[in-house]
Amino acid sequence: MGATLEGLPLDTDYLDYYPLQDGVIPISSTKTTRLSQLQGEKGRFFQFGVDAQHYIDNRKTIRKTLPIYEFYQNYLNPDAMKVINDFLVKTFKTEGINVPDNSDGYIDYFDALVSQVPEDIAIITLDGDSDRASVLHLFAPSDWSVEEAIGKSFGQIHDRVRKANQNLVIQNPGGMVRGLLKLPEPVQRVGSVSFRPSNIVSRHPKYIPQDEWYWDDLQRVFIRFERQVVVPFPEINSFMLIVRSYYNNLLDPKRIKQAQIALDNPSPDVYHKVFLKAHHQNIKDYLTKQASIV
Repeated sequence: MGATLEGLPLDTDYLDYYPLQDGVIPISSTKTTRLSQLQGEKGRFFQFGVDAQHYIDNRKTIRKTLPIYEFYQNYLNPDAMKVINDFLVKTFKTEGINVPDNSDGYIDYFDALVSQVPEDIAIITLDGDSDRASVLHLFAPSDWSVEEAIGKSFGQIHDRVRKANQNLVIQNPGGMVRGLLKLPEPVQRVGSVSFRPSNIVSRHPKYIPQDEWYWDDLQRVFIRFERQVVVPFPEINSFMLIVRSYYNNLLDPKRIKQAQIALDNPSPDVYHKVFLKAHHQNIKDYLTKQASIV
């Protein structure tokens, strides 16, 4: 465990989503954009870049090192899964992604399909008044595992994601699930910003220790964020969440200035305010020192 992006550009945000570009550290916004309104690769369901093959290779590695249930579990019935698989095959063909002929070497055909892309996949299903995570497939566990989330509601899974005042970022998760099921078309959201001292892409809580910050000459600072695509499947009372992880290297010369500005402008309810309170000045001093070097 603990695969990194060594040997690759540290800044993997090749489409320039950079979350600090407006000179502010944003809250984890729920604002979405219709995928059909986006141009070029930003409008794709699945995104490939300098880090994509690394993520896919990492998925192959964890298949050999972790029990399958730690990164893939599926509670959805076969008829519902056919709807999902048909959508994926159609999308793969449209986007020029390899479509496997069968599921040889995989748990099932869904496993074979999503192992071709560098995204996490989650399916949330509404059953009566309750919702639950019915399918979870991770390119690599990242701070959480399938075991702790499968079968839980959208609200339970996001219970730790809170504003500085400890209110939930997602105030009405049940209402959000019902709203997402009614979307007329797929949407994109870019958010879930956090600071990291490394670009480790597999951070299973059983095997990887929590981040530590040393602020010595070897310190590195990254912004990790997610590009999320929501695809509604109202015919099976479900929606699919496609999650792509990106890392911004704050020591890239094109990032330092905006990072310095943004550190003085956190959104009032930004949910990583505790971290910023502890390390705000450390990051600023570190960036100032690095800016003088580059």
